[in-house]
Amino acid sequence: MREFILFESRLFLKEKKTWTLVAFLIVGLIGLIFYIPYQGVGHIPQKLAIDILNNTANMYEFSEIEAEDPLIRPSYENVLFQQRLIARQDVFHRFDQPEKYIETGIELAELRIEGHEQGFKGMNSRYLISIEQAQKDQAFYQYLADRQLLIQDDGQNGATYVAEAMKFTGIGLFFVALLLSGDILTKEDDHRSLAKSLPLANRKKVTTKLIVYTLLPWLGTVTLISGFTGIMSGLFETGNFFYPIILYANTQFQGISTLLYIGLFMGYSLVLFLHVGLLTLVLNQVTKNMYLTLFIGSVLYFLPYIIPSTFSLHYLLPFSYYNLTDVLNGTLAEKLHPAIDYMSGLSVLLASSLLLLVVFGWLQHSQKRMKEKGGGNR
Repeated sequence: MREFILFESRLFLKEKKTWTLVAFLIVGLIGLIFYIPYQGVGHIPQKLAIDILNNTANMYEFSEIEAEDPLIRPSYENVLFQQRLIARQDVFHRFDQPEKYIETGIELAELRIEGHEQGFKGMNSRYLISIEQAQKDQAFYQYLADRQLLIQDDGQNGATYVAEAMKFTGIGLFFVALLLSGDILTKEDDHRSLAKSLPLANRKKVTTKLIVYTLLPWLGTVTLISGFTGIMSGLFETGNFFYPIILYANTQFQGISTLLYIGLFMGYSLVLFLHVGLLTLVLNQVTKNMYLTLFIGSVLYFLPYIIPSTFSLHYLLPFSYYNLTDVLNGTLAEKLHPAIDYMSGLSVLLASSLLLLVVFGWLQHSQKRMKEKGGGNR
């Protein structure tokens, strides 16, 4: 079995598509180095400027007559108080008072949540911070306050980079796994003479393929993200790996450390690579065609965005969890079902992987019996 693992690993590393995907990932990770300062990720002055502009636009929505309307007055007062809190945050930041900046941030987030609960009557939603973003801000500032951490003024550091790198790769990680393992069974036809030279039971060969196509892509992803995080830390600074990242879990947003987020991301991505490997085994067994396997897999990825949100069982479907980034940040929970979160993702992917394993075993057994029956008839 060791020889077959080495054989499959060499085949994997010789594939042009492997190195093409590596090249694309490297280009994306290099782009993130420039994306962070360009978009002002973690840059407080830019965030405050955007908040001030949006809130000013909100204030222009009200006329003097509307502001006195009993139905609209609460929304007007809420937006007016928001403006004052944003101004306070600006002052606290300028005069280096991080504790008060964080306290005001919590108050501002709570005020926005309250405004959404009241309905923000008479407002244009285009200029409003969404209730989900307000909940994320509340969790973020509360995490800082509870652990007495200082607000980070600039995102050009290793800790911020690894967080952005995981968000970037999490969107397309399913496709990386799908493209790499799309010919997990059909490839053997191209190397049948070599495969036959290694005497190994079919079940062990399939297990070996699954191990290789799960671990090597996962290790490659971890290595690339780690390497570029080290480069970013060397170019700028390491940053604080205990700084909060917002995770959607247990049907709510909560702040966790960057270190814990890294661990959760790597664990989920390993399960996702395993699941996709089993999915392609089944699809290869049924279709006998790599391109059809890739097509069906791609359709499954986008299916949750096509099925109406009124469908109540979204959280039980494995393909609802293929976009890792949208699962972790709560986007899919907001669009489809509140139960779609990290733990349900792990549970559903593992359970469906076990089901795929059973289906694959049944398919192989059925096809073997059909061949034996056909041979007996001859």
